[in-house]
Amino acid sequence: MIPRSMSKMRDGGVSLVVAAYGVVISGLCKNGQLNKAMRVITDLAMCGFSSDKMLLMTIMDACFKAGNLKAASGFYRELLAKGFEPDAVVLQL
Repeated sequence: MIPRSMSKMRDGGVSLVVAAYGVVISGLCKNGQLNKAMRVITDLAMCGFSSDKMLLMTIMDACFKAGNLKAASGFYRELLAKGFEPDAVVLQL
């Protein structure tokens, strides 16, 4: 569920990096739209993009705050599997 404006940019040939999607995902999370944020992450993966540490920490924090501990745990495992070291913020969750 890539937001319409980003789909238009992508379809128009504009290359969007994971960091740009990270901004959208962060905004969705901050506005309580966790399900949309998780669909964007799924869309990214289907397009061959790999989540970076910041994106994983953002979605993991949002899942935790929303009480979705199963999803938060899954993103934590993905963080470790990609070789990222959890920082102090992640460890406090």
